[in-house]
Amino acid sequence: MIIDQLDHAACYFGIGSRVAAGLQFLRETNLAGLDNGRHEIDGDAIQSLVCEYQTKPMGQSQWEARRRWLKKL
Repeated sequence: MIIDQLDHAACYFGIGSRVAAGLQFLRETNLAGLDNGRHEIDGDAIQSLVCEYQTKPMGQSQWEARRRWLKKL
């Protein structure tokens, strides 16, 4: 997980080409203007998923992680 500002995204491009492509997408895309659904960044290899839903109150849920998606840089 990277916790930083998008202004510093170029510092992380060396991690891998897929990380760089994802960060470029975040820097260049009007995220507020994206419709719900899947948005391909690099075919099936890199994608963005936009969803809207009602969240649960804190204490009624647990953290979630998707480590399998970052296995091949």
